[in-house]
Amino acid sequence: LLYCDFKPANLMQVGDGVKLIDLGGVRRIADDASALFGTVGFQGPEVPEHGASVSSDLYTIARTLAVLTFEFRGYQTTYQASLPGPEEVPLFAENDSYYRFLLKATAPQPADRFQTAEEMREQLIGVLREVVASASTDAATRSTPSALFESPGVEAEPHWDDLPELKADPTDPASAWISGISVGTPDAFVTALAGSPFPDSAVVRLELATALLAASRPVDAINVTNEALTRDPWEWRALWVQGLADLQANKTAAAVKAFNAVYGQIPGELAPKLALARACELNGDHEVAARLYEVCAQTDAAYSAHGLMGLARIATVNGRTDDALQALDRVPKTSRFWSKSRAERATTLVKRAGDGGPNAALDLDVALKEHSNSGADTATHAAFRSSVFRNFLASNPTGVAGVSIGGVRGDARSIRDGLETALREEARFAETREQKVALIDEANRVRNRTLV
Repeated sequence: LLYCDFKPANLMQVGDGVKLIDLGGVRRIADDASALFGTVGFQGPEVPEHGASVSSDLYTIARTLAVLTFEFRGYQTTYQASLPGPEEVPLFAENDSYYRFLLKATAPQPADRFQTAEEMREQLIGVLREVVASASTDAATRSTPSALFESPGVEAEPHWDDLPELKADPTDPASAWISGISVGTPDAFVTALAGSPFPDSAVVRLELATALLAASRPVDAINVTNEALTRDPWEWRALWVQGLADLQANKTAAAVKAFNAVYGQIPGELAPKLALARACELNGDHEVAARLYEVCAQTDAAYSAHGLMGLARIATVNGRTDDALQALDRVPKTSRFWSKSRAERATTLVKRAGDGGPNAALDLDVALKEHSNSGADTATHAAFRSSVFRNFLASNPTGVAGVSIGGVRGDARSIRDGLETALREEARFAETREQKVALIDEANRVRNRTLV
């Protein structure tokens, strides 16, 4: 059955729920003869000529949402079959995912819209999570599994293969066959997939493209995704893999275009936002990247630390060390990136001290403590400690009285002693004889003169 005439007037709020009224326009989905009922501004533009469908019913829901959520002037005239842009509607500027959701749901061509109520529901719930989370500046503490993507990888600065993996489509007959393939190398997997007994399977083509990426063959991967898009122009998964291939090939502008298109198709998912943020960051579009990283940081715990580390990177590159520190401070202790964030925070504090901050000595003291608590090994911490003392001496050759850095007084003599000790400790872990000799020579040069 198709409802046909959904609009705010046919919807009643009852407690925490809603009820439909006025079923006079309902018709069977296969009915091509009875009268069609609809309302200007809500009815799909194709309905008068081609009749009602599932996608036209979903269109009316999206138009109703639009009318209910902002002052939609002209929805029955100027914007009878379109939407105003973010420049006219502040709500859209503040909630890009919601805007993109409405754009897809009200696309002029039915094939470009959501095709099922379940597909639309999943994406709208994702948008709702973002809207609710946007009211907070805290990092997200809860994770909601996606039906389309796995969680992001373990790298705070994700490469193409650290971005979320696509989940297999259980409805594709080739999925079970692919899961049974046991090979050792990416090239062997490519060979196995090339001999698939399912030549028309979209899953096989996507797996083949991904395997080609694992074999460092991005050009071949893009050829496969192009074939998949030729067969099905609405296959956003092919665009996703194409974006990964562009990242691998360092074609950041192309990756931005691909991931932006995926975002438009599944606006309630965080995976394309994280991927688009990374591509924009690499392409120099820092403002867009920061906005998307913030959405990831606020919305889902599986994406939160990736978003915060991205915000810190962008702030650091643009010389905003205070903003970088604030982002790093939001990484929760339960995150697998906690230790990494402490190390990054230590490095950022050293940078702020080097920029001539008013509390440079305090920043360096805290930096050493943060680095010590970051889980860094002894060799790494010794190298960091020596770099802190070295940089402090370079900026303050006569020292600074009344301060302490890493348990060492700030006068020049004490700092030189601390640097010498750190250099000798670092030399113990040198990988080559040349490195060890260079460190010992530097320790001897900075050593305070004595009578012994």
